[in-house]
Amino acid sequence: MAKIIGIDVSEHNGALDWAKIKAAGIGFAIIRTGYGVSHTDNYFKRNMEGAIAQGIPVGVYHFSYALNATGAANEAAFVLKLLEPYKDKITLPVFYDFEYDTVDYAKKQGVTLGKEAFNAHTVAFCEAVKAAGYKPGTYYNLDYLRRYVDINRVGKYVQWYAQYASNASASGWAIWQYSSSYTIPGCSGRFDVNVLGDASLLTGTTGKYTIGWHKDSKGWWYANSTTAYYKEQWAKIKDRWYYFDKEGYMLENAWKVEAGGDTYYLGADGDMQTNMVVGLGSDGRLQPIGRYYHLISELPDYYRTEVDKLVESGKLKGKAGEGENLVLDLSESALRALIIANR
Repeated sequence: MAKIIGIDVSEHNGALDWAKIKAAGIGFAIIRTGYGVSHTDNYFKRNMEGAIAQGIPVGVYHFSYALNATGAANEAAFVLKLLEPYKDKITLPVFYDFEYDTVDYAKKQGVTLGKEAFNAHTVAFCEAVKAAGYKPGTYYNLDYLRRYVDINRVGKYVQWYAQYASNASASGWAIWQYSSSYTIPGCSGRFDVNVLGDASLLTGTTGKYTIGWHKDSKGWWYANSTTAYYKEQWAKIKDRWYYFDKEGYMLENAWKVEAGGDTYYLGADGDMQTNMVVGLGSDGRLQPIGRYYHLISELPDYYRTEVDKLVESGKLKGKAGEGENLVLDLSESALRALIIANR
């Protein structure tokens, strides 16, 4: 298989011509989001949109200035918000970048960061990224591999290894950054260049998402595979129906009107409400105000025992049917009133 070459870029590379980068045969790009919890790379948006427009697979990295694991998790939250517009466009991992400047900055703040900090910070950042449905990764060089990296703790994340040499001294890396002097025709300056060791990162077979529920600042969404999530559709999840809008977010506390006129209400948990009595809420709009039970078989256990006693005593006859098909047609409030009146 031909070697797949990629670059990592930041605002330090200036304004880039991504068409020329594509024409040069660059197979992927890792784009800096920024650093800390407040600075977005000045060219992050331009680089993301430029690379994506050219069909270049992208991942991102974030430079850390965290003083503790909580700070690293907060940096992850900052990154995840930046990634929201691109969540279905990111193929490669979201990398955590803890370097010498991270340690030097902490030292100036009176904090000493060593091996334990590197691993604890990496885990905090990567687990937050993973929980949001992205593939997490960590970046380090040969020196850090020898002094800081605990593979037993961070080896489960995608390994991005830096060593400027003709051969890599380490093994187990998925991406190797082997030079900072790469040139691209038509683009000024020099680039960090990488070779891909795990081609599955480009196909998504390792998974961009963790299957299941995820939440970001816009709301809840559900990854139904490692490469896709529900979008503009109904989905049945654990015997409950949910609707996801065109961006993939679950509707909640809202009505969904279908093309044919059928109308459904999605509750506070997002699940479609059934057997509900509808009335005017405090805001003057229609909303479910209680449950409605058509058949006796629909009753929850805490009502069923009491209702069975009323049926056996003849105090509740039902409108039709018998046994599990006994028709009640009672609202929850009416049912409770009946039970209380006959105690």
